[in-house]
Amino acid sequence: MDVCKTDAVPRELDKVSGPEYVVEPPDIIYVEGLNTLPTQPLVGEKLVRPDGTINLGFYGDMHVAGLTLAEIEAKIEERLRHYVKNPRVHVDMAAFNSKVFYVVGQVVQPGRIPWTGNETVLDALMLSGGVTNFTNRSDIRLFRPTPECGCDIVLPVDYSAIINCGDTTTNYQILPGDRLVVPSTAGFEAAVWLDNFLTPVERVLGVINLGRLSFQSYNQGNNFR
Repeated sequence: MDVCKTDAVPRELDKVSGPEYVVEPPDIIYVEGLNTLPTQPLVGEKLVRPDGTINLGFYGDMHVAGLTLAEIEAKIEERLRHYVKNPRVHVDMAAFNSKVFYVVGQVVQPGRIPWTGNETVLDALMLSGGVTNFTNRSDIRLFRPTPECGCDIVLPVDYSAIINCGDTTTNYQILPGDRLVVPSTAGFEAAVWLDNFLTPVERVLGVINLGRLSFQSYNQGNNFR
């Protein structure tokens, strides 16, 4: 595994601003037409559908995936010029749904979390309900996908320093697509393995014991005849 240098990774006290937000499914945007047909107002939240379009009611469907908010405003205004003069449109984000990161492993609620641009490792753990009693707290790591880099970014997280000392060195800023992996303790993994190993054995023994009991009951029944 080729690991990239991580000197410039943003952290809690050294965050960076993301690029201009690009809308994708299933984001929800708020659209308000400030100059529309009197009988056909244009206002409300619009879901970006899987095909990248939104529904503008009377004014039809429009493809917006891959566009910034400013570009969407301009595109809607261009559509409205077929109906009114000098249309003005305001577009803003209502729900950030398309950019996500993942928390997996020994947390209360592992899963996929919407990214808003301000989350850190600590935020991610809190949003997941915190670590469990079976967490290997010394081996938490943040994996960052970097297909254009040709190498892997693996960021070790010092959980104890973050929680007990307020140390921000490894409280990295989360980016879209990040995977925060919270591993289990060796004892927990051994217990799971043992349980998986014993379960089929216990089933076999249970069938054998059931057979013995059935055989004994059959013999006892014959003895009373």
